[in-house]
Amino acid sequence: MPMNAPAIEFKGVTYRYGASPPALEDVTCAIPQGAFVGIVGPNGAGKSTFIRLILGLITPSKGSVSVTGAPPREARKMGHIGYVPQKISQSDFRFPATVEEVVLSGRTALRGIGRFFTQEDRRQAADAMHMTGIGHLGKRLAGTLSGGERQRVFIARALAGNPRLLILDEPETGVDAATSHDFFALLKTFHQNGLTIVLVSHDLSVMAKEAQNILCLNRRLIGHCTPHELGDADILTRLYGTDVTFLQHHH
Repeated sequence: MPMNAPAIEFKGVTYRYGASPPALEDVTCAIPQGAFVGIVGPNGAGKSTFIRLILGLITPSKGSVSVTGAPPREARKMGHIGYVPQKISQSDFRFPATVEEVVLSGRTALRGIGRFFTQEDRRQAADAMHMTGIGHLGKRLAGTLSGGERQRVFIARALAGNPRLLILDEPETGVDAATSHDFFALLKTFHQNGLTIVLVSHDLSVMAKEAQNILCLNRRLIGHCTPHELGDADILTRLYGTDVTFLQHHH
């Protein structure tokens, strides 16, 4: 990573799907190394497009995106990005793979498809399972686990490549309150150890409690704010319209 390069940087980014209106329009922002940032916005606001651009799955129609100072695809190939997909804890995961095999697959970007995993790959996968508290589940079939356990499996998979950036797309969906509490405690530990975290969520109260800073998207970047400022009437109106009430829960 170049000295002082942001973890993520968007410069005048617009993205269109075909002839449709822009999913994102003229977005400029920078997420510094070591940040814990939340992404909020209504359905259709471009949050998924924002994530896909970071992952290098799509390229901007206009403008540029860099991740750890490199093009997103290059950053992903170097293992700089860990990604936990949406609703992974709810998915009907029937593929006959053990927890250990799922987590080890997180090393594929570094090793290359079709190549044998090394002892170093297996050590890194074991470390990721240990960090997420699932070391004892290594030989279990992933499809037999609870939603909360499966969530940790895919976080471990994302961490197995030693990423500099962890992206989570609505990871709290479908898990109970106790599991959610443990999950965010785990994220805080990773963040305290220097990992940059980007969290997408529809739950504003979760964002206000967990994230350090928040990016507000509604096709354009409406603004960035602190969790305390997320309840500001002007920001909520610009994001969601006039009929929105935000109840912030203090803990």
